[in-house]
Amino acid sequence: LLAGHGLGCISISLLISCSPPPAASSAYIQWQGKAFGTSYSVLIGTTDFERQQKDRPFIKNLIETEIRRLDLIFSNWNQASEISSVNNSRPLTPVAVSADFLTVWQQSFSLYQSSQGAFDPASAAIFDAWGFGQHSSHQAIHQLSQDMLPDASVLKRLQKLSGMRQYIVQPNLILRKNDRVILNFSANAKGFLVDQIFQVLARHGYQHTMVEVGGEVRTGLYPRSAAERNTMPNGKKSAEVDHAPNRDATTMARHKNSDRFWKIGIEEPVYQPERRLNFIALLENQAMATSGDYRNYFVIKENPQGRRYSHIIDPRTAEPRSNGVLSVSVIGPDCLQADALATTLMLFEPREGIEFLQRYPEFKALIQYRRSDPQGLPYGPLLFASSPGILQWLQSTKDIP
Repeated sequence: LLAGHGLGCISISLLISCSPPPAASSAYIQWQGKAFGTSYSVLIGTTDFERQQKDRPFIKNLIETEIRRLDLIFSNWNQASEISSVNNSRPLTPVAVSADFLTVWQQSFSLYQSSQGAFDPASAAIFDAWGFGQHSSHQAIHQLSQDMLPDASVLKRLQKLSGMRQYIVQPNLILRKNDRVILNFSANAKGFLVDQIFQVLARHGYQHTMVEVGGEVRTGLYPRSAAERNTMPNGKKSAEVDHAPNRDATTMARHKNSDRFWKIGIEEPVYQPERRLNFIALLENQAMATSGDYRNYFVIKENPQGRRYSHIIDPRTAEPRSNGVLSVSVIGPDCLQADALATTLMLFEPREGIEFLQRYPEFKALIQYRRSDPQGLPYGPLLFASSPGILQWLQSTKDIP
């Protein structure tokens, strides 16, 4: 599975407006730019604004050095990258790859196995056949004629030649078994970049950080005093509240102190240009990734009110999925795994997805969906499925004055 990134973690300007500044003695410093064909934003909270302003060029260099380094590993558009070298290699020809490449490969292969092929970064050829891949000229939302749909026999042949099992992996080397299989880590490389920028900043002593790339987010400590961090208003230490057996009490305590967390918006998944929020995630020392289908799809020109063909492709069927799932947000300790899981859960029925996620107990999901008819058209009211415990991290926009 190759797509569905950053649809719920909304633009950084709105993100900041959702999250009021820290205490008067603190302030944000922000860096923005381009990364992996999308945008990035980094916020660092500081009580020494003047010093951090002097550090701006140094921090900017830390961020962009890491972006350039990982672009040379994972970019399908950079012909000098490691992944391009793999994709351009002859069958059974060894290609040297880095430790970071193998880290993302191993995480991907583990999820490929546990999801029985639902998550498959080596299905890019199928993705290209539907017009959503690297060489696509499609706009995010567009119309195609019926005769432009890929032929079923072509998809079946690509299925046989695709998949992560079409590779042989050795220490520091990877070989592909045929010249039609293509790798694309777009379903988790942004999450990995978020983690790496976050860790680089942490190694240099920056703890009060929020890193966002294309909507995938990882947060550190929220800027506040040590006394505030250790104690919630009811007098209990925050760790005790977060692990309280009464989840309702935990949720109430967290929401009562929502101004002490990084606030990340989760959109309502609607097929209209306007954007509005359904939830605000209250995060600290956590990552969140959101995948959705409502910003990138096509319809058949002859029947524009008919089925929407999503850019979320199921490698097991070689078809855009049509299960009524509109958006999946996953919260957990790292963004690499959250990013991949959010995309994977788009392919499951909502309850099956929540059940599957129990294999990853550190991660929780919110799934927004509608029921779908036999043609795959969603209908009816917006529904929700969620992991036990995630509600303590989510605040409904309807509850916000």
